Amino acid sequence: MNLLLFLLVACKEDIEPNGRWDVTITGTGSEDPCIESTEGFQQTYQYALYYEGSYLEIHVDGEPFATGEFRGCSITYESGVYLEENENGNY
Repeated sequence: MNLLLFLLVACKEDIEPNGRWDVTITGTGSEDPCIESTEGFQQTYQYALYYEGSYLEIHVDGEPFATGEFRGCSITYESGVYLEENENGNY
């Protein structure tokens, strides 16, 4: 069974996304007293869009992020809930 699974994964060809974008998030400040500072924060993510017919998948930095569908010129999607835990609590 494990050998069969290995062969299926090993033989899988990489599928190129239908669209790919680099998105950079830049912190400019926050008036929220619970946030010390966002000044100078900058992170770039790669968003990739895979679709067939009206079904689509969105990946962020190579990881699945959301699934959805095309509706005319719009995209409707749902993603999992993000939770980050740190010493100041969960958000």
